[in-house]
Amino acid sequence: MFSTFNLTSKDNYKLSGYKWSTENKIKGSVVIIHGMAEHALRYEDFAFFLNSMGYQVYSMDLRGHGEDARLATPGWFASENGWFLCIDDIKALIDYVQKQEEADKICLLGHSMGSLLVRSYLIKYLDSRIDKAVLSGTTAGLPRYKLHLARLLSNVACKMAEPKKPSQLMDKLIFGSYAKSVTGYKTKFDWLTCDAEKVDKYIRDPLCGFVCSSQFYKDLIEGTLYCNKDTNLNKINASTRLLIISGSEDPVGRSGKDIDILCQKISPVVKQGSVDTIVYSNMRHEIINEIDNVSVYKDILQFIDVNY
Repeated sequence: MFSTFNLTSKDNYKLSGYKWSTENKIKGSVVIIHGMAEHALRYEDFAFFLNSMGYQVYSMDLRGHGEDARLATPGWFASENGWFLCIDDIKALIDYVQKQEEADKICLLGHSMGSLLVRSYLIKYLDSRIDKAVLSGTTAGLPRYKLHLARLLSNVACKMAEPKKPSQLMDKLIFGSYAKSVTGYKTKFDWLTCDAEKVDKYIRDPLCGFVCSSQFYKDLIEGTLYCNKDTNLNKINASTRLLIISGSEDPVGRSGKDIDILCQKISPVVKQGSVDTIVYSNMRHEIINEIDNVSVYKDILQFIDVNY
């Protein structure tokens, strides 16, 4: 069963929340954090799958995304501290889930930018309620000098134009090379998945694929630096179990290389054997939307099911 709810964050910002309820005996709760230039309802098929396996599923549209993009500015978090406000939004969602389900153990799943927000949440809040986290299509970030250069350019972009205005410059700088990662690509979004129908659906969706604001890119770069900094990663709760998954053809994770980097950084922080990794052959960025997404679904379920 599907339902909606309203969520009020720390700064009284109103957010749209979604719940997919299982009709089976409840095993636990999963919270999904979507990526950039998309929205929570794109995960409905995956949510229904988890429902069929006994899990309650919750998500929300991040600021400037989904229903919020209809009402506010697409691709805009806030005038300042947008990344950290989004982290607070995630806490508000988790608090809501705990209240609804009386859950003391929650699995937090983030895709792409959502995976960076999940990591940022684990760093900032050390929330013992999150016993498992899934990072999908994640990145260890560009070399730090490139990220600092991108941050400088994003600051310039915000000063040269209205910060809420879409930044074609930053979009091209950060994502321009991704389309070229696919040989003979037909659209600039072919790098998302090998499933052409899913790519077409993404392109047709008015709430997907938009160019975000100059301020958003500044927030994104700050967040990427924050969640990849070694001293910050060392703050993750040692009892958290993590599953890091990526496609071998995903340009965001540098064709699976970033998984190894993150595993090396996080493994010493958590208990031994608490970091699992999977690189899926011949899959691109959105492995949950790939042609063989059933195998991805099952691997995530197997990870979540442990001790539930």
